[in-house]
Amino acid sequence: MVFLFIEIVFLLCQYVFCKSGGPHYSSQRSLGTGHSGGHGTSAGNQQNIWGNSWSLQDMNSWYDYTLNESDSIPDEQRLMAQLLRNYDPSARPVYNASNTVSVAFGISLTQLSDMDEKNQILTTNIWLEQEWYDQRLIWNASDFNGLSTLRLPCSKIWLPDIVLYNSADDYTQGFYQSKAMVENNGHVFWPPPAKFRSSCKIDVTYFPFDDQLCKLKFGSWSYDAAQVNLTKRRDNVDMTNYIRSGEWHIVHIDIRRNDVTYPCCPGIYYPDVTIYVHIRRRVLYYLFNIIFPCIWLSILSLLGFWLPPDSGEKITLGITVLLAFSVFMLLIAESMPATSEMVPLIEIYLTVVMALTSLSIVLTVYVLQLHHSGPVVIPIPYLFKYILVRYIAPIVGMKKIVRIYAEEHHLIGIDDVYQSFARKSTKLLDTPLILNNQKSSSDKGNNKHRQDDCCHEETRSTLDDDHEDDDEGKMKQFLPNVSRLNGDIRSNKRTHQRHHHHRSRSRVPHIVLIPEQSHPLPSIRNTNSSTHYELFNSNMYLLEKHLKHLIDKQKHEEDRNEIVSEWKLMALIMDRLFFWLFTGLTILSTIFCLIIIPLLKNTGYISALAKDLLSDLKSTDSLTNMMQEQIKTNLSGLPE
Repeated sequence: MVFLFIEIVFLLCQYVFCKSGGPHYSSQRSLGTGHSGGHGTSAGNQQNIWGNSWSLQDMNSWYDYTLNESDSIPDEQRLMAQLLRNYDPSARPVYNASNTVSVAFGISLTQLSDMDEKNQILTTNIWLEQEWYDQRLIWNASDFNGLSTLRLPCSKIWLPDIVLYNSADDYTQGFYQSKAMVENNGHVFWPPPAKFRSSCKIDVTYFPFDDQLCKLKFGSWSYDAAQVNLTKRRDNVDMTNYIRSGEWHIVHIDIRRNDVTYPCCPGIYYPDVTIYVHIRRRVLYYLFNIIFPCIWLSILSLLGFWLPPDSGEKITLGITVLLAFSVFMLLIAESMPATSEMVPLIEIYLTVVMALTSLSIVLTVYVLQLHHSGPVVIPIPYLFKYILVRYIAPIVGMKKIVRIYAEEHHLIGIDDVYQSFARKSTKLLDTPLILNNQKSSSDKGNNKHRQDDCCHEETRSTLDDDHEDDDEGKMKQFLPNVSRLNGDIRSNKRTHQRHHHHRSRSRVPHIVLIPEQSHPLPSIRNTNSSTHYELFNSNMYLLEKHLKHLIDKQKHEEDRNEIVSEWKLMALIMDRLFFWLFTGLTILSTIFCLIIIPLLKNTGYISALAKDLLSDLKSTDSLTNMMQEQIKTNLSGLPE
């Protein structure tokens, strides 16, 4: 209320003063175009509470009125009126134009708000710390009842036009217009809070185990080093009020002061203070949301080799896992910058696993083709079977299964490929005592067989004499020939089995066939008996023909089944071989991409940061000394 009353009185006095044609101040000049680096408004743009623009004449009149009425005005107001009388915020705070204003700059980091990898923007919350000496803001504290510190609006005093060079936003927003703390010796401290969005080159080579190096480059936009010398307020960043980020861990923060010349102004150096922020991504979130699911999917793709081919789900499982990997790659690609300079480590891992899964589907089709033989069954090539049975099966742990298969199908003694799976039997030594015992036992057996043969011959001759008649005689004439021929057939059959292909391994009972009579029968007394034997001979011939057809068909079916079952055995061996092969490749790729490379990066064997950022960080050390010497040379030539 007091201020409002003073304002009204001041306007009335101004009206009377203007009417009477009062004197003008020599320091009056238009400040409508004054600019303070974009951080506030000049005196010519200030407005009163009614929205009318104040001129410098109005301000000085108000300051004069305040000083004259010192008895009824607070000390801070009188001091403000004294300091700001004839004060131009657009002029540097030095009386001698050759003097340099030294501005100490520092920051207090409060939060890493966001890291946008796709747009390569780092968002931080920072409290700026800027201090300098203003020669126009000096007073005697005893004249104002010991008032040594005054808070002034930042829009009424000179401010350094410090901006963020690599800002991702426009420069129209500026800082928060907080008040500046001014001491009686002219020391000004201005700590505005601000939220910066700085551009940062993102290196996602080791994502999600990546490190990033971002820099915030602060400097004066219009003043060079001869007018405003920007220095570091402290050698480190204040982290007292820092709020810990759940995604990023700050490894190190470094502050560097640089002097840089630009193509627009050759030979003129502009100082800046650059803050290098080295941050590392926290892996726990990505471990449970990306890495572990990828490992589980890899295991599922391996289990496809254990599925029986008859289940019909081997290819379905592989395609499902492949689609799941594609979804993960799309999710990762959405958050990564669209750049061709580097490929994330997790995408390399997913690509390798997807390639293995695709190859496993192709090999699964091959295994199914081996398992399900077509209508034409082809015998297994000898070399292919030899390599799988002799070398691959013992390596993949299928030696016992192959031995059981060979024993059940009687292949050990027939097929030389399976002879290595024969069980070792203990044999007795051929000592003289054992040989004599074997010889005596064989002699006794031969004598016994001879006696049995004699007894059988006598019995058979006795039976032949008792049943002697015409019909029986003819049958006896026919049957001995048949038995003799049948004996020849059996002997030929055994000889044929020894030289037959090893496919005929099933023990089929021997069938005695009656061949067609090639010689004429003896003369028959009775015509009916002759017709009867001719009919009997014809029936035997037809029976023999049908039996041979059935036996050949059964043999062919058995041989085909043997070949099909052996192809299934080869497919099982190939399945087990592919399982162990892909298990090894998956484990190696997982360990290499997700364990070894991150460990080498964290231990320093592999550079964790981009080479261009490291070169930029190292080059500042070598250039600093040269720039400082050049600045000293330029300053020494200025008039004092």
